[in-house]
Amino acid sequence: MTETGTVRLLQEYKAAEKTAQSCSTQYERRTVWDSYSTACSDWFYQPYGCNVTRSVPVQRCVAAYPEGIVSPTVAFGRADDAFRTIWAQRADQNAQVAQDERLSRQITRSQIGPRLMLALRIIGGFLIVMFFFLLIAVERHLRKVARQEVPVPPTAAQKDESLKDEVSNQE
Repeated sequence: MTETGTVRLLQEYKAAEKTAQSCSTQYERRTVWDSYSTACSDWFYQPYGCNVTRSVPVQRCVAAYPEGIVSPTVAFGRADDAFRTIWAQRADQNAQVAQDERLSRQITRSQIGPRLMLALRIIGGFLIVMFFFLLIAVERHLRKVARQEVPVPPTAAQKDESLKDEVSNQE
């Protein structure tokens, strides 16, 4: 509505005088009662006559607008057609954008599989190497403990034997 042309046309439309009329004659088919007609089977009974269909002239007059101004119906029709055209264009553009986005996502998804497998292989290799380092560290620790000749704590069987010895010594 901010367009100067549209505002100008609306002001002209508002200021236009609609004193002139444009009349046209159209023929309509109407069913009427004709008391002189004998075209039906019971035309001779009261009321006399029959229903007949005739073409009747009907004159219709509408306000005539000045040159360059159209009726509200025509103006609304033009605006509606323009809206439909723009709406269809935008719908097509949006559908194309959505299709492009869908295609790019599908391409991304298809590239994820191989990259994910490569990442899993790298992580798996790293974990295997770390496991071997852990085994080496445990082995070195056990060798160090063996060199220091640290007394090994008694096992459960040895504890049972020492308890039996103590009990027998007390008796």
